[in-house]
This record gives sequence, structure tokens and C-alpha cells, in this order.
Amino acid sequence: MTGPSRARRGCSPWAWLGCGCGLVSMIGILLVFLSLGILGLHERADPAWNRQAYFDCQMNLRNLGRAIAKYRRDHNGALPAELADLQQYYISSAAWLHCPLKDRGLTVEEYRYTPAPANPTDPLITCANHAQGTVILQHDGLMRIPDSGLKRHLQQGRGVRESQ
Repeated sequence: MTGPSRARRGCSPWAWLGCGCGLVSMIGILLVFLSLGILGLHERADPAWNRQAYFDCQMNLRNLGRAIAKYRRDHNGALPAELADLQQYYISSAAWLHCPLKDRGLTVEEYRYTPAPANPTDPLITCANHAQGTVILQHDGLMRIPDSGLKRHLQQGRGVRESQ
């Protein structure tokens, strides 16, 4: 003779096969993790190091612009055939020749260098590797920065200033 049968009062959330409430609990837990992951996508797409790389990229382009100006003074106004021509005498770091995101181990496009302008506001050097927008140094030496909080930050004197 066995004792009175006990009725089951609930299921463990880890009970995959027992009753239907285990599966429902697992689906609920997965939905919570999924929603937390979606909310965190912005930070993964734009973490602090990415914002710093964006600022450093602008500094690279500014430094390359200065180096190109020195090169032009020394070569009767001629532009270098490629950015690597600046490396021996005009730039202090070979890291200026590529986007700082490359130093993070990411696959990035090389800087696009366009030495023959149609007009002074045409891009001289362009970096299209950033979620914040394309960084452009124009032939006239001005930096074109996409409209963002970083642009306001820079215009308030906390970094490189954009000239209009």
C-alpha cells in the first residue's frame, strides 16, 4: 500500500518536458534577454572607444592636412601622389595614415585620398569607417563633420574646431 498521491503544485522553469509551464517560462526568459540585448545595441555600436577613435581620426586628418601643406610648400604647390609619400619627412607617426579603428583590430577601409580637386571644397582625404558619419578633410583645409553631439563638443572648444 502506498501513501496518498500528491498533486503536482507547479513546475520548475527548467522542466523542458514536464508540463507546458516550463516551456513558457523558458520563452519568457529568452524574451527578457533578447530585449536587454536590443536595448544595449546602441552602446555596442557606439562605445566610448569608438567615439574616441572618431575624434582621433579627425585629428589624423588634420595632421595629414598640415603635412600636405608642408609638402606643397617644398614641392612648388604639387600634391603628393599618395599619402605614404608624406611618411619619411612630413609626419611623425605612420599611424596617421590609417583610421584608428584599425588599431582596435577591426577591418576598415583605408583613407580615400583624392589629390585632384574640381573645387576647394572637394574632399582631399575621407574616412568612411565611423557610425557617427564620414570624416572629410577638404582641399581648402577645412574639416567637414557630420551634425552630431561631437560636432557641438568640438565647436565649444574642447577639441579641433570646424571652420565654416
